Amino acid sequence: MNRASLFCSLFFFLLVMPAGTTGQASTLHLIASIDNVNDDISQGCEKDYREALELFTAVAKDAGMKFAPKRLSFDLGEVEEFLEGFQCEPNDLVVFFYSGHGVRYEDDGQEWPWPYLYYCERHPDNDPMDCELDLDWVQEMLLEKEPRMTIVLSDSCNDVVDNPSANAGLTGNSDAPFDGGPPESGHYANLGLIQSFRGHIIASAASPGQAAEMNPADGSLFAGQFFHFLLEALTSPNPTSWEQVLKQTKNRVRQLSNGNQTPQFCVNGRCG
Repeated sequence: MNRASLFCSLFFFLLVMPAGTTGQASTLHLIASIDNVNDDISQGCEKDYREALELFTAVAKDAGMKFAPKRLSFDLGEVEEFLEGFQCEPNDLVVFFYSGHGVRYEDDGQEWPWPYLYYCERHPDNDPMDCELDLDWVQEMLLEKEPRMTIVLSDSCNDVVDNPSANAGLTGNSDAPFDGGPPESGHYANLGLIQSFRGHIIASAASPGQAAEMNPADGSLFAGQFFHFLLEALTSPNPTSWEQVLKQTKNRVRQLSNGNQTPQFCVNGRCG
C-alpha cells in the first residue's frame, strides 16, 4: 500500500478510537529480524520494518498495551539465542516479523510449506545449511513461552535457489492441512482482534516454489497488503477475523502478482 496512506490512516486511527482498557496489563512485543546485508533487498526490507513499527506502535497505544519493540541483529546465532531466552507474560501478544531472503530445498517437497529464513549474504560460496532458520521453529519457540497470542510472519521467497524445474513442480501447491482445523471461535470488531483473540498465527509471503515481490521504494507486496488489511479491520466497526484479514491479503497479493505469488497462513491450525 502507499506509505503516505498508511501514515494518514494511523493518524486517524489514533484520533478517533478510544483508548483501550482490557489490555492494560499486557505487552505487545514486536521482534523484528530485518535483512540489512543483501543490497538487492535491504532498502525494501527497511521500509517494511518502518511500516511494521509504525503500525504496531499505534496498535499497542490504542489497545492500552505496553509496547516492547526489539530489532535483532541480522545474525543467525543472535536470533536463535534471543528466541530461546525470550520471556513474556500469559496475556501478552508476540509478533515476530522477518523481512529478507528465504529458501527451501528440493527434497522438502510439498509436505513442508514454510520457508527457511536466510541469514547470510546471497553468495554461491555460502552453504545454505549454515545460514538458514526454520520458520516453524520460530513459532515453536514462541509457543513455549505461553503468551496469549503470537503472530509469526515471514516476508520472503519460498523457492529452491537456482532450480527452476524444482520450483515448477512445487508452485502453488502444498500438502499442509489447509482448512483442516476448526474455524475461529469468534469475530471481532476494531481492537478485539488484538485485545480479545487467543491463539497463534503463522504466515509466509509465498507458497512453495514461489518468489516474493520486493520493490526498494515501496517495500514488499505481502507486507504492504497485510498491513493494509489489518489496519482496515482494526478501524472498521464491522466484525471480522484473522482468517478474513489473511484471506484478503492472500487474494490481493495473488491478484497483483498475476498469480505468481500466493501467501499462505495458519490460524490455530486452520490453514489457507
